[in-house]
Amino acid sequence: MALVVDDAASLVLNWLKVHADAAAIRALIYNGATNILEAGDLTAQMLRTDMDARRTASETSKVLFLTVWDAGERPIGDWTFEQTVVIRIIDAGRGYRNIRAVRALFFDALDDDGGWTLTDVGSTGQGVLDLRYTGRSGYRQSREYDAGFEPLTFVARIQHEEA
Repeated sequence: MALVVDDAASLVLNWLKVHADAAAIRALIYNGATNILEAGDLTAQMLRTDMDARRTASETSKVLFLTVWDAGERPIGDWTFEQTVVIRIIDAGRGYRNIRAVRALFFDALDDDGGWTLTDVGSTGQGVLDLRYTGRSGYRQSREYDAGFEPLTFVARIQHEEA
């Protein structure tokens, strides 16, 4: 199934799954790109299954999943919008150490301005001008998944074609 890139969140998801600059991040995720998911695709059963498999494979220094969330947009001009993307680094049974290691790789991948310069967004008549890091929440716990996670927040400036 091909990934359709139609907004900043899908662009980030695609970047994480295939771009060479994200290879070090993928290397610290159990099952690599397979365990980079869109918001809503992760289930508690998937987390438990992969936690058990990771333990058996002796790969406990890897996080279990990354999820990419579209956190909305707001207009900042006539044809320009800011779209917020949240990446959640998810792990269980290993404390914060694995999450911290992956988080550090995101900062290594950012350019000197604290962001990425990315290309256009599919054929939707819009393009990403830039994507910049805007903050993190710190370590959190999910009761639903019995796992720890840390959200990293990014904001993309999107330019739409004039009608």
